[in-house]
Order: sequence, then C-alpha cells, then structure tokens
Amino acid sequence: MSTKTSDRPLSIFANMTGFDRFLSFKPYNASWRQHRKMMHQSLGTEKLSAQYDSVQDLESGRLLLRILAEPRSLIQHFQTQAAAIILRITYGYATEPHSSDPLVGIIEQMMDNLSKTFVPLSWVVDIIPALRFLPNYVPGISFKATARRWYAINDFVTRVPYLFVRQQMVQGNHRLSLVSNFLSDGMEKDGGENIDPDTENTIMAVAGQIYGAAADTTISVLSAFVLAMVMFPEVQHKAQKEIDTMIGSRLPEFQDRECLPYVSAVVKEATRWFPITPIIPAHAANTEIHYKGYRIPKGSCIIASSWWLLRDPATYHDPDSFNPERFLIRNEPDPATVVFGFGRRICPGRFFADKSLFLTISRILALFTISKDVGEARLKLTPGLIAHPEEFPFKIAPRSQLHAERVRDIEKNNPWEQGDASLLRMK
Repeated sequence: MSTKTSDRPLSIFANMTGFDRFLSFKPYNASWRQHRKMMHQSLGTEKLSAQYDSVQDLESGRLLLRILAEPRSLIQHFQTQAAAIILRITYGYATEPHSSDPLVGIIEQMMDNLSKTFVPLSWVVDIIPALRFLPNYVPGISFKATARRWYAINDFVTRVPYLFVRQQMVQGNHRLSLVSNFLSDGMEKDGGENIDPDTENTIMAVAGQIYGAAADTTISVLSAFVLAMVMFPEVQHKAQKEIDTMIGSRLPEFQDRECLPYVSAVVKEATRWFPITPIIPAHAANTEIHYKGYRIPKGSCIIASSWWLLRDPATYHDPDSFNPERFLIRNEPDPATVVFGFGRRICPGRFFADKSLFLTISRILALFTISKDVGEARLKLTPGLIAHPEEFPFKIAPRSQLHAERVRDIEKNNPWEQGDASLLRMK
C-alpha cells in the first residue's frame, strides 16, 4: 500500500520557490529514491546516528552554558543549539559561539518561508495554476516576486555551505561531515578530483534538506517541553527526582536512558502533547486504490491529522493533560508511529532527533528548574506547516548554586571555539 500512497500533490508555488528539490516535497520517483537512499545511509539507523553522539554531547553542554548566561533567551538558545548540531554534522561547519551567525540567520529565513509555502490554500497559483503564465504587472500576481526571493534564499542555503566544504577539502582543513563523505564517495566513483554536476546538485539538495528536517522540529518539541513544565510542575519534580536518584551529580548521558524511564516518557509525551506538524504533509495516490470499501481515485490527496491521532480520547486517556505515566502504567501507544510520518515518507532522521531530544531534556531537568512567570501560560499554536507554541511567560534558573557551578564546569572541559563564518563565500 505504501508504494501507492507515497507521492506528493503538485504545488505550483513550491516548484516556483525551489522547495520541490528537497526530499520531503519531491514526487515519488527515481530522484526521490536516490535522495532517500543517501539520507538513510547517513542517518537512517540508530547505529548510524550514534556516530554523531559527540557533536550532540558538545552542543547540549554549550546550550546549558547559554541558558545560565541568558535565561530569558531560552528559545533562541534552542535555535542556536539545533543549528550548531545540524551544520556541524552536515557540513563540518562551526557556528559563531557568541554572536549571530550569518548562515544560521538565512537558514531560519528559509524555514519560515517553508512553513508558509505549504499552508493549504495560501497561494492563489495553487488554486488557479494558469496564473503563473500571466505577466508580472497584472494585479494579484505578487506571488511571482515572492517566489523569486524565496528561490534565491533556497539557492543560497544549498550552495554556500556546500562550497564551504569543497573549499575546506581542497585546503585539507575540512572536518568530517555528511557532505564531505558524499563528495569523497562521488570523487571515488568518478575516479578524480571532480564530480559530475548531477551528483553535485543531488548532494546540495540532500544536505539542504537535513536542516529543515531536523532543526525546526526539535526546536518546536523543546519549546513545547518548556511550556509543559510550566503548566504541569509535578512532572518536572518527578523527573528531577528520578535523575537525582539514578544519576547523581553528573550529567545524564545517552547510555543512561534505560535507567531513566520517566524522563524517557517525558520526551515521548512532549512529542505527543504538541505534534510538530498538526497536519502531516499530504500524500498523493499514484494509482487508483480500493481500501475497506472506499475507492480512492488516482491523484487523490491523503491527509492525516496528527493532532487528532495523538489526542484521540479513545487512544490516549485525558489527552489534553501532559502525563508521561501514560506510557509506563497504561502502556499507551508510542507517538513515534505518528510523529515521524508514515510509510516510505517516514523521517529518515528520526533516531537522531529522538536522541537529541532525550539528551537536551534530561540535562535541562538535571540542572535547571522551569517555573511560572507573571501571566498565563496556555497551549496555543503558531500557524504554519511546522507548529510552535505561541510566546508564553516562564522562568528558568539553576536548581541551586551547586548546580550552577556544575554548568560552569562544562566550559572548562569544552572551551568555546572560533566559528567558521569568515570562511563563507557569501555571494
């Protein structure tokens, strides 16, 4: 069945902006299978994702340092951490440690554009495709200018960090990364220093997709986790007690997950309670299907509401509450079966994302306390393909002076490094 429902509906506006080059939005064809294979061979198993544990360990520690220094900028720190991890593993690129990074800034622009591109019925050209043939001066055709601007941003995001890797490889200064591995494989296949343009374009598109697939989604879940700790403080207390009992004074590590079942359940519940894509990106039937008495014509859009699937009271008891024990006592379904998509479109980076969420959440709980601030914190979503909680009041502070010192000790073991922004060819 999945082979018949893995296509994507045609979006004229997405094609005009260049988002159709990315794996998540490509039609189900030979090019999609090639991109998917590259992603799977890089991140698609727990063993493959484990090769990047050291990067996640390093950047989660730096997140804690940033929180201690500027607690009010917590959500921005999540963005910085996600960008640093993804750009390091994808391109071997070190983000600027204490200032805004130009590459991160323009990638965040791209992600905002992406979220707006795929909101259903947002673009008149997707409703009336013939409008794309009208001259630019015709009233109501402003989508063309928007598409040109967004296409230029997408081109920058795929091209500039790729050229950074190539330049560093020529100079012998590159860090190992997904792109350097792709390039080495391509050069070996072609038997020389160069690779063919088609392979080069594929590498750029696959690498550009990784940020969008991983960074914005983890930021969304981490923001929802903070909101949940404000609204359900008893969950935080139980999680901290488990960490103190099982781990003691050291930082939680990946291998501690089995002895922290409640904290692991907190991670699961964060993904269920706040689905990052309330509406899963539409699939399309590439042939006529008959399913349980229903006829689904070829070309039909198939849309799943992850918000409903993960808040169905027939499946999840009291679904509006944030209750990690539902996965321990009641043994309710793992939300991962919905959160990361379905069939052949399932997220290839799901193991990497899950590990990143566990390490970040467990370490924040170990060292900090999140609490209410003036004003009411409520669960409200921002519009877009990838949802985020609307801004809400909160406070975050070290659990004690001893915990603050433990955060400061992180810098002694992992001092800050210089970023690579000056090495980018920004034009």
